[in-house]
Amino acid sequence: MNTPSFKIPDEGTPLNPLLSKQTYTYAEKDNQKLKMDIISRPDLSNDAPVILFLFGGGFTHGERDRSVYNFYFNRMAEEGFIIVSIDYRLGLKDNPDVSAQNITPLEKAIDIAREDLFDATSYVLKNATTLHVDTKTIILSGSSAGALVVLSADWHKRNPNKYSTILPREFQYAGVISFSGALFSTIGLPKYEIDPAPTMMFHGTEDHIVFYKGLRLSTYLLLGSSHLADLFTLENYPFYLKRYEGMGHEISKLAMREDLDAIVWFIQNYIINKKNYKIDITFNDLNREKRQLLSVEEHL
Repeated sequence: MNTPSFKIPDEGTPLNPLLSKQTYTYAEKDNQKLKMDIISRPDLSNDAPVILFLFGGGFTHGERDRSVYNFYFNRMAEEGFIIVSIDYRLGLKDNPDVSAQNITPLEKAIDIAREDLFDATSYVLKNATTLHVDTKTIILSGSSAGALVVLSADWHKRNPNKYSTILPREFQYAGVISFSGALFSTIGLPKYEIDPAPTMMFHGTEDHIVFYKGLRLSTYLLLGSSHLADLFTLENYPFYLKRYEGMGHEISKLAMREDLDAIVWFIQNYIINKKNYKIDITFNDLNREKRQLLSVEEHL
């Protein structure tokens, strides 16, 4: 029985024309210019928090300026945050065959995307004065594949290693907002040497693209939002999880439209006011269940 899905927000949402948008090249790798779009209110007079965003697309496709994200960008920029939406190299574009027997390409795709994210972060830090950025409040956000990267980036920065040396040792991301993401680990259950950034997660319980619970393959572990929440609960780390009961990978985009008030609240309370909250919500659309039941009855 197929579970009906919410409609993913339509393409074509325009960027608010009253917002400022500037595009910069932050790096050049593998003969590719990696660019970032910086979107903000033109009237910002003080240094503002940043939401550094990575698009989804399974590491095979995707664009930093895809219009489906504009609803999210508009609201966050209107609230006074600076959006930095970046390109990153697509490690599975020419090698999409990832399976339980061949997980290495996914590991490499996350690695190079995370490297690009660290380079973009370095660019923002070095140009903070020009960009009017509050360097103590740089928040990571990603959808689907992008969410895998931002969760990995925060883990690597909290566990100092060769991958994060491009960034100042004292620098840490202020928060993470993950839309249908997971933490990929090559060492089994991961530990944090430094407590993770306050983390907000949205996930459908029937997501079979980025698994809601996770996946274990030998020493490889993919901690979906549910298992990541279990880890954070065990270690008493602050987090916010919204579980969309019976829904799938559409949450990777849908939450960027339906949960904007909650996201603003999370940033204000968890990140700016440094509240140590644990919020775990299960959302169940009863109308969806009624539609599902009627669909079944029609075929009886």
